[in-house]
Amino acid sequence: MSPNPRTTAPKTTIAPAVSSGAIPELPLSPCTLVIFGASGDLTHRKLVPALYRLHQQKLLPPGFSVVGFARTSLTHEQFR
Repeated sequence: MSPNPRTTAPKTTIAPAVSSGAIPELPLSPCTLVIFGASGDLTHRKLVPALYRLHQQKLLPPGFSVVGFARTSLTHEQFR
C-alpha cells in the first residue's frame, strides 16, 4: 500500500546559505504590520524599537506600513 499524499509530510531541506547563517536575498513586497494592543507595554518596549532598528538597517520593504489597534484612546503625541 502506498502512503497517502495528504498525510505524508513533504521532505524539506534547508538551503546551504540559510543553514550557514546567511540571509538569502529575496524580492521585497510592500506589506502592512497590524499590531493589536498598540498602546501596550510590549509594543513600546519591544516592537517599536525592533521596527526602528529594521528601518535604520534598511531591512523593511518599500511601502511598509504599521497599523495599530488599541482599546485605550491615545492622541498621536501620547502614543509617541
